[in-house]
Amino acid sequence: MAVRRKSGATAKLTAPGAACASALRWAAALVSVVAAFVPQPSRAQPADTLERQWERVSFDTLPLVRASVLLATSWGEVWVTDVGERAVFRWSAMGEELSRVGGVGEGPGEYLRPGLLIEMDGDSVGLWDRQLQRISFFGPDGKFLSARIIPVAIGAHGFVRAMSLRGDTVLAMTMTNPGVEPSPRDNQAVLWRFVGADLRPDSLFAMRDESVVTSRGDILTRFWAPYNGRAYAFFSNQGGVLAGHGEDSALSVLDGRGRETRRVELDLPSPLAVTSAYREYFTDSLRLALADGITRTGASPAAVAMLRESHRHLLPSLEFPDYHPRYTDAFQDATGSLWLRMAAPSDAEHVEWRAYDHMTGDHLRSVFLPNGAFLNTRTDGTAFFVTQADELGRSWLVKYGR
Repeated sequence: MAVRRKSGATAKLTAPGAACASALRWAAALVSVVAAFVPQPSRAQPADTLERQWERVSFDTLPLVRASVLLATSWGEVWVTDVGERAVFRWSAMGEELSRVGGVGEGPGEYLRPGLLIEMDGDSVGLWDRQLQRISFFGPDGKFLSARIIPVAIGAHGFVRAMSLRGDTVLAMTMTNPGVEPSPRDNQAVLWRFVGADLRPDSLFAMRDESVVTSRGDILTRFWAPYNGRAYAFFSNQGGVLAGHGEDSALSVLDGRGRETRRVELDLPSPLAVTSAYREYFTDSLRLALADGITRTGASPAAVAMLRESHRHLLPSLEFPDYHPRYTDAFQDATGSLWLRMAAPSDAEHVEWRAYDHMTGDHLRSVFLPNGAFLNTRTDGTAFFVTQADELGRSWLVKYGR
């Protein structure tokens, strides 16, 4: 009897409980329907549209010629390599001129073809000299500290896009290595392992060909399409290597020997379609460049006529990829965040740079900068610094901020 009474009591109590549960399910369904029409917040911080704060066109009255390499240090300075003047300049984040770095030559602290600038653990900067095949290290004050020979073989037309150095163990380098003409240029991210005094390369990432027609000498044989997705390789804070390129929406995390350990997905936009207007713009620009090249050769009238006829037949057969890659440039700032330049139409007013946490794939921040002929872009975490040039070869260093 006790059990029956307990069972009956339970039955009396569950009836209103069932009604309550039904009401809760109805309310939950209503909330889900409403939520479907409410915009969900992004994982990213609000985007900033930065404004120009100052620009510099010279250093110690010396005009900038080709200020193509840029580094924003973690201690609030901007270092610029002017490959036209073969010089390395320094400014404060406020735009004040600081002492010049090194000089032309082959001695300690000197260089012949200064190139990439690499911040080393927040206490020095490495300067890569392609001709001398070495990295020279300078302190935050610009004074020479030491140098290391790094005999990296790069083709005559190849060049280094990015470089990261970790102690005396490994060197991650993103570079282009053209094959035998007229084969297409191959963009690679390469991991070099130091073994004694030698370097052993492991190719981490090779780009898919985005080639069309290239100009060799005076004859047009093949040329590479614009907005070719860039491969890159950087070190992660945990000791691995990050590798990726503009045609993929994920990062590959590799160990010290180039083996993939995991992939990190990024919320990247879909690739942009290549419009007919862009194809016409590029083809017109190429036609003008080829005409200028013929004029500069000083060839005979018969040879000039032959070249023009050859180009007239080749230009209509230019092949374009169907889309631009998701991003067209990449760099890692002093905090380890990965910045990607989103692909944008050529007539866009602004371009978006996105910062990602390379461990979680979280979209941390977006910044919009004016769309222009930027040679290089870097950030100190607050402001953005860019080098740009015009068709006459004049260069500027510009700071953008709030």
